[in-house]
Amino acid sequence: MRTKTKLSPREARTLREVGSLKQDNKSTLDAWILTDQKYVWIYNQRNGQEARGHIMLTKKQFNQLIDWYNGETR
Repeated sequence: MRTKTKLSPREARTLREVGSLKQDNKSTLDAWILTDQKYVWIYNQRNGQEARGHIMLTKKQFNQLIDWYNGETR
């Protein structure tokens, strides 16, 4: 029997895996991020207010940016 392990949003590649995440989004006071199996959305938006900006990236694009930001350049 396979041991169940917790996935990170980065590791969730199928709809079922995304659905198994504890949460598929994260909010701060002024922004939020959401992911599914293919895309990542980032919004600059306070709760109850209109968005001041947003971006949608493929997970591959997002991961490349995050890897660079975290110093894992290739």
